[in-house]
Amino acid sequence: MLVFVGVFVIGLVDNILRPLLVGKDTKLPDYIVLISTLGGMALFGLNGFVIGPVIAAMFISAWDIFTNAQDDGVAEVPVKVTVVDAPNPGAAERL
Repeated sequence: MLVFVGVFVIGLVDNILRPLLVGKDTKLPDYIVLISTLGGMALFGLNGFVIGPVIAAMFISAWDIFTNAQDDGVAEVPVKVTVVDAPNPGAAERL
């Protein structure tokens, strides 16, 4: 009986509730979903059930963009140097 209940509960949570609550295409690891859901609920109450994983997904996406930009060298800012005509150093002596 205990094995049946365990298999039923684990199967229900993993195969039915997780895709409904988190989504199938999130590609977030399970532990991040768990921690962000609990942390979101601790900070934002019942709304944190949704807000926590959304903030975690946005942070992971921003971190991936940042690291990929640094690997490609895109994060470097090109510097354009403009040479302005310098005054004649002997001009001050003539005045």
